[in-house]
Amino acid sequence: MANQVRDVMTVGVRCVGPQMKLQELEEVLLRDRISAAPVSDDGRVVGLVSRSDIVKHLQVEQSQAEAISTFYLDPYDAEEVTPADLERVAEAVASHWQNATVADVMTRDLIRVGPAEPLGSVARLMLERRVHRVLVMDGDALVGIVASLDLIRLFAEGRVVAA
Repeated sequence: MANQVRDVMTVGVRCVGPQMKLQELEEVLLRDRISAAPVSDDGRVVGLVSRSDIVKHLQVEQSQAEAISTFYLDPYDAEEVTPADLERVAEAVASHWQNATVADVMTRDLIRVGPAEPLGSVARLMLERRVHRVLVMDGDALVGIVASLDLIRLFAEGRVVAA
């Protein structure tokens, strides 16, 4: 029966750097078939980035682009808006996306647990904090990651008793 984090954590976790471009990050996530990665800077874990972070960033970018476009399309100034104006707005938004990095979207408020932490307390922590994964740390060293699906899998397989 699994009852501690070390019994379920994924080891050999793929880390990414804070300066990695979001387009490259998306390629890494797809290629490695993962939905998130710890962010490491000079060997120190400084964040966690997930597909959800990318989606939130894109939603903000879209909202800003719509606000800018609305400004340019003010009905009182419609005669003054040129296709070149709209093209400049589109290019600015596209440029910002192309230059966005992991550091721009990562979660900095990390939730860390130790390898000996009971799975029940980790599950409660994930529920309370409304997160899908926690970093497993031994001191300052990243030793693994536990995702909500890991806990669900154990429960479904009958390898853990709900605490």
